[in-house]
Amino acid sequence: MPRSVGRRYAAVLFTDIVGSTDIAAELGDRRWRELVRRHHAIVRAELKRFEGHEMDTAGDGFFAIFESPGAAIRCACAVSERVRDVGLEIRSGLHGGEVELDGGKAGGIAVNTAARVMSVGGPGEVLVSSSLHDVVAGSTLAFEDHGVHSLKGIEGEWRLFAVTEVDGVELAGPLDAAEAAKVRFAIEPGPGRRQRRTGLIVGGILAVVIAAGVVLVTLTRDGTGAAAPPAAEAPPPNSIARLDLRTGEVEIVNDRVAQNLAPQFDNDDLEVGEGSVWLLRGNTLSRVDPEDASTTRLAQSSGYGIRGIGVGFGSVWSVALELSRINPGTGAIERTYRVGSNPLV
Repeated sequence: MPRSVGRRYAAVLFTDIVGSTDIAAELGDRRWRELVRRHHAIVRAELKRFEGHEMDTAGDGFFAIFESPGAAIRCACAVSERVRDVGLEIRSGLHGGEVELDGGKAGGIAVNTAARVMSVGGPGEVLVSSSLHDVVAGSTLAFEDHGVHSLKGIEGEWRLFAVTEVDGVELAGPLDAAEAAKVRFAIEPGPGRRQRRTGLIVGGILAVVIAAGVVLVTLTRDGTGAAAPPAAEAPPPNSIARLDLRTGEVEIVNDRVAQNLAPQFDNDDLEVGEGSVWLLRGNTLSRVDPEDASTTRLAQSSGYGIRGIGVGFGSVWSVALELSRINPGTGAIERTYRVGSNPLV
């Protein structure tokens, strides 16, 4: 749906981490980055499960659209529940209406309205506009009246509803503040950037390995600073595997990675972040799903070729003659920064 051009009905979802500024100050930069990474992975997993389309990620918030209003609401509720596993609360806002689709972007008053609905919400609340509420009337979703609100920049007054029950299960309330802080404090970031073509740390627990030949994965420390298990046995050539840093066991995820995705060139690179593994081969950037090892080819650079990639600040970055900011959800180049007259190396 997001690749289409024109206007069509969609359920629009916006989410945001509650109290993100205070939490970032509480944890410090390294722990906060790890927490955001885990949050992003949770959101993207639920978007995939409920067939949502990620349109944008700004800092700690997500913007997505769905063909099914019921799926959009269930996705928001699932995310709200799951992020409590990492000590977070989110607010969610949903609205249904026509959106203007242009390639990988969506806009229009329906998008603005959903964003304003979200801004009204409190910790753990999933709020929907009256129009979306009416569309799912008679379903196994239950709501309570949240009152009439003025939405900034949107004409008129809007009656909103809070989701209270999904398929007969009542939604849980927010975490106790002290308990949530304890959960967050227990989160430890993984080690720093991996060595080229060896182990790739995911959440301090798993490593994703892409083997171009016989590669031995050796790790000397885990995320807590304790001695790591002995070196793992090499996965088969051209495979994707996970390495459990606690036990040293290797789980093969996919042993049939295409030959043309195996590292071959000097500028090949492998990075992790924003819920995915990012593979640079030659002039092509690809996204690898760490759950099922499916691969999606994304942006290609100009004729100069991509010289390197990085992941952070809610984006994927590639560098050639220019520095490009790539949306990790759509693969679209959002902005290009001219940094010199010769290709960067």
